[in-house]
Amino acid sequence: MMKINSKKSIVFVLSLSILQSVVLSPIAYAVEAETVDADARALRMKEIQEARDARMEGRKATVEAFKEERKANMEERKTERQAASCERMTTMRNDHFEKLSEKKEIFAQNREDKMGIFEEKRGNHDAKLNNDRIKQDERRNEMYMKLEELAKTDAQKAAVVAFQKTVDEAVTVRRNAVSDAIDSFRDEVDKLISSKKMNVEGAVDTFQSTVKAALEKAKTDCANGTDPKTVRDTLASSIKDAREKLQESRKSFEGLGDSVPALAATKKTAIDKAMTDFKATMEKARTDLKAALKQ
Repeated sequence: MMKINSKKSIVFVLSLSILQSVVLSPIAYAVEAETVDADARALRMKEIQEARDARMEGRKATVEAFKEERKANMEERKTERQAASCERMTTMRNDHFEKLSEKKEIFAQNREDKMGIFEEKRGNHDAKLNNDRIKQDERRNEMYMKLEELAKTDAQKAAVVAFQKTVDEAVTVRRNAVSDAIDSFRDEVDKLISSKKMNVEGAVDTFQSTVKAALEKAKTDCANGTDPKTVRDTLASSIKDAREKLQESRKSFEGLGDSVPALAATKKTAIDKAMTDFKATMEKARTDLKAALKQ
């Protein structure tokens, strides 16, 4: 009985082993296959990630290269702009000084033209005054001749000679006073004109030298790499200040027109006095002559 049970046990164990091999082997194979697939997927994911990382690095390198190239291009354009600004500064400098020179020449020519007209008017005035005096002398000599014809006695003739002497002296005094008044007026006007000329030329020279210095500084700053906008703004500000100072200087020289009328009034007063004194002398001389001719 025990032998039979042993055989049954052996058969059961063998059956169980066969059953395990038949049933469990596919499961184990599936588990193993699943493990292999997981490893393959992990390896594939790793490869994908590595490829992705490589592409990212490539794009990053491309972006960095683009940035560097863009930066280089910007620096190059900046250098070109600065070079162009320097060129414009140089051109502006040359053009500016050419225009200033032209303006100074035009100003000097206009001043010479005005002085020419001024001197011409003076010459015409002097010529007219001289012609008037010549005519006065002619009329006075004619008067003297008539008076000499009227004088019969020695006393009358002496009175006529005295009258002539008094009139000639009075005419000389009057003419000298008038000439002195005119000359004094002209001298003072010439001083004002000369002073204004010197002041204006000095102001223009100061303006020109200030602008020249500002342009030279702009050119130097530009060549040294200073931002073009800063250079332009600084230059514009310097030129504006120089122009305002020039305008202020010109305003301070506008007093010439106020001074001339005062000088003209002084001249007129002196001439009026000379004429009044002359008339008084002539009136007395005529009175004395009439009294002598009645004798």
